[in-house]
Amino acid sequence: MQLVAANKKLIELFEQKIKDKINEVWGVASQSVYKIENSDFLIAAESSVAFNKK
Repeated sequence: MQLVAANKKLIELFEQKIKDKINEVWGVASQSVYKIENSDFLIAAESSVAFNKK
């Protein structure tokens, strides 16, 4: 159940990020703060992997 709750919080976070990016593209001002409690995401895989490195 803890994994399900953590995944739900991640989904909410990324949904908000997507909405904010859409607003940015369309020129709509928005002020969102992304705050994640460390204790909520203790279940993490491959934390040392670097993505989008160029």
